[in-house]
Amino acid sequence: MRANDKPKHNTRFVSVKTLAELWDCSRTTVCRILDEAGVEPFYFGSGRNGARRYRKADVDRFLQELDRA
Repeated sequence: MRANDKPKHNTRFVSVKTLAELWDCSRTTVCRILDEAGVEPFYFGSGRNGARRYRKADVDRFLQELDRA
């Protein structure tokens, strides 16, 4: 990759905690809502120190679909 080339993948992730704070609900509720909507989670790490994240674009798409309904 040359110095002025941009990376091809610019994926941003959002945490369950951040979504819970934004939506004013529990982390469990966030996971349940997104699981039922079919939004795929990504796991970083494993065990107690693992983190569950969602692609920001997927969450934004889900919210846009809610606005249309």
